[in-house]
Amino acid sequence: MALVMFELFFFIPLGTYLFFFYPDWSLMFFIDPAAMDPVTLRMTGLMAVCGYMAAAMAGFAVSAALIRKDKLRQAWTATLVLAAALGVFSLITMTRLMEVGTYAQFMASPKETTFLYGHTIGTVISVDAALAAVALISMFRIFRKAGAQPA
Repeated sequence: MALVMFELFFFIPLGTYLFFFYPDWSLMFFIDPAAMDPVTLRMTGLMAVCGYMAAAMAGFAVSAALIRKDKLRQAWTATLVLAAALGVFSLITMTRLMEVGTYAQFMASPKETTFLYGHTIGTVISVDAALAAVALISMFRIFRKAGAQPA
């Protein structure tokens, strides 16, 4: 339940805001949203946001199943491999993540985009990350006081 609440209060609202107000950045400038049919673009955004919840729940289900089968090492390995893959992808696409603008601005030479933290997106992401960190720390403290281990 904690995972679902965390997703509903932090990642789904942020992902929805970013995709629908900054689709070029959300698609990391790989696809030009202006060239897409508006209905297709909205459906893509809806699928992406639903994908956040689905990925979190699938990861939890797989980890919980492995732990129940006394395969803690495999659960940790899967988690670390996925985290490493996300880290490598983020490093490879860092220039795309750190620039905000339209697809045309990103593709222009020289780029006509704005640095992430000089834009509204950077502020929104920072505030959401700070709130999520406080919530996560509080959640771990509650689990610890209750004597339970967070799943």
